Amino acid sequence: MAFRRPRKMCGSTGEAFHPFYRGCGRPWAAAFVLDVKQCVMSGFSVEDTARAMGNRLCHIHLSDHTAERPCLLPGEGDFDFEAFRSLLLELQYKGAVVTEVYRDNFSEPAELEKVLRYTKNVFNW
Repeated sequence: MAFRRPRKMCGSTGEAFHPFYRGCGRPWAAAFVLDVKQCVMSGFSVEDTARAMGNRLCHIHLSDHTAERPCLLPGEGDFDFEAFRSLLLELQYKGAVVTEVYRDNFSEPAELEKVLRYTKNVFNW
C-alpha cells in the first residue's frame, strides 16, 4: 500500500508518517509517494521529506518550481535536480520518477519531449 499525502497532511519528519504505518493494518507494508509539488506548496523540504520516507519511498511525482510558480516542467524552475538525484542514490532509490504537470504547464507537445529527454538524462538509472 502506497500513500501520497495531501498537501495539508505533509510533513518532513519520521513522526509525520507514523499514523500511516499504524493505520494501514500492516505497518511493514506501508510505502510512500513523494510529490515534489505538494512538498513545495506546503512549505516542507523535499529533501527532508525524502529522508523521512527513507526505504519506504516507492514512487516520485516530479515537477519544478520558482517562488512565484509552484508547478513547472522539470528544468524550467529553481529545483536542483542533480542534488535531488544524488539524495535518491544515497537513499538507494532507483524506482520510477514520473513528471507531474498540468495542461497549463506547456503549450505544445515538443515541450514534453524536451522534458522527457531532460529527466531521462538526470535520472539515468
